[in-house]
Amino acid sequence: MNIKLENVSKQFKNVLAVDHLNIEISDGELICLLGPSGCGKSTTLSMIAGLEKPSEGAIHFDGENVNEVEAEHRDIGMVFQNYALYPHMTVLENIMFPLKMRKYKKSVMIEKALKVAELMQIIELKNRKPSQLSGGQQQRVAIGRALVKEPKILLLDEPLSNLDARLRIELRDEIRNLQRKLKITTIFVTHDQEEAMSISDKILLMNKGISQQYSSPKEMYREPNNQFVAGFLGNPPMNFLPGYYDVAVKQLYMQENGESVLIPWDKPQTMVGLPKGEVIIGIRPEDLYIVQERGVLMGEIKSIQTLGKEIYIRIDICGVLVTACVSWDHTYHVKERVHLGIKKIHVFAR
Repeated sequence: MNIKLENVSKQFKNVLAVDHLNIEISDGELICLLGPSGCGKSTTLSMIAGLEKPSEGAIHFDGENVNEVEAEHRDIGMVFQNYALYPHMTVLENIMFPLKMRKYKKSVMIEKALKVAELMQIIELKNRKPSQLSGGQQQRVAIGRALVKEPKILLLDEPLSNLDARLRIELRDEIRNLQRKLKITTIFVTHDQEEAMSISDKILLMNKGISQQYSSPKEMYREPNNQFVAGFLGNPPMNFLPGYYDVAVKQLYMQENGESVLIPWDKPQTMVGLPKGEVIIGIRPEDLYIVQERGVLMGEIKSIQTLGKEIYIRIDICGVLVTACVSWDHTYHVKERVHLGIKKIHVFAR
């Protein structure tokens, strides 16, 4: 199912939750709606589901305007943050429930529910009640219940947020593999950037109801549209330094505490709409590396955090604290002065 949103807005009294959103989702894609709390991602999902009507704009399914089509007629399956399983029903009965509401024959319901239970790897749990299941098993039942009616669109609203970290990783991989197997158009709402980066074909990153970027995870991470996108993706987050771009000599400088440091940058010749004057220089922690001889930047180590295969070093450069992600090939010490090289930078209007 192809989904298209044209100038879709949603107003709640004095709050504009979604502001003129334009996106197109191709048949069989898995899209993540990502952003901080209150950015409009769940409202967007609710409008696609038919639980909310747009204040403005149109939503199309395979070219058909569905603004006035009720949720039960949109051929969608939806999974919520809380699993909403019926406690008095068994796993099989919970999965069969949507078919029961459509008045399927009992033999057909059982056959379809057993197939879905096998697909979700919960066939051996079919006679248990929800209270006898773990969080991960309950989530599988909820997804199975959404899939049993063979919807053309699967909508997932933060479905893994109640699970522990290890189980979240396992289940998100299972959801991705299942989606690829079924080739079902899927929209997944999350505030977890790692979750979005790991499973989606494309990410729609939103802030204050406005689309900030809609692209593949790789493109969004490597070529962010603006400072918000750059700062939202990445752990640890991107370093931001005050800078100045001198158009006359085509050179970029970091400026702080009255000091100017030349920052090598090979992109100005190819950029359209280049920021002029005061700018923000963005450098990801993994794009900073320590050199033994004189580097582009120099500073004093303020703190060291060891995390498995990597070390995060916080360095004071002209009064600005930056984080460098480095390997274990050298022993570093607090108050040690180090020189830094830069692999790649991003430049944003101040």
